[in-house]
Amino acid sequence: MRIGKYEVIVRHYMRYFLIAFLFGMLEFVIAQGLPASDSLTEFSASQWRTRTLQGTANIADSTTRVKIGSASLHFTTNSGDETLIFTPPNRDATWDISTIGKITFWLYAVNPNIGFQNNSPWVRLYSSEGNYLQLRPTYDLMNDARGTLLEIKIPLEGDEVWQSTIVGN
Repeated sequence: MRIGKYEVIVRHYMRYFLIAFLFGMLEFVIAQGLPASDSLTEFSASQWRTRTLQGTANIADSTTRVKIGSASLHFTTNSGDETLIFTPPNRDATWDISTIGKITFWLYAVNPNIGFQNNSPWVRLYSSEGNYLQLRPTYDLMNDARGTLLEIKIPLEGDEVWQSTIVGN
C-alpha cells in the first residue's frame, strides 16, 4: 500500500487547550522510501499542517519534552471538536508501507477538562482522497497520556486495542 498522507485525529470535550507532544513519530521498520524514524518530529513542524472544525490549532517544534532525539512536535488547540494534524502538507507522500507492521510514537497530553472522546487518537494512512487505512483504539487512549508520556504502538492489522479498517479501495 502506498500512502499519500498521514493524519492523526483527536476528539475532546469543551473548549480547553489540548497540548500534545509527539515524540519519535512513525517508527517505520526498515522499508523502502519511508522517512527515517525521527525525521517527522526532529525540528520538522514545517512538514505538518493542522485543521480543526472550530477554534484554532497550531503545531510547532519544541525542546521542552523530548523522548527521542533533540525535538518533538507541540500541538496546541482551543477547539472543543475534532482536530487533526497531517503530513506532508501537500498530501503527496509516496511511502510504501507494505513492509511495515506497526507505527510507534510517544504522546504527552495536557487536557484539564473531563477528557477526550470518541476513542482518540485516530490514525489514517491515505492512499488517495477517500481511500485510507484507519487505525482507532477501542477506548479513549488519549486520556492515558494526560500528564505522562505514553508510548503508542499501533499494529497496522489491528489487535485487541486497535481497530484496523480499510475505507474505500
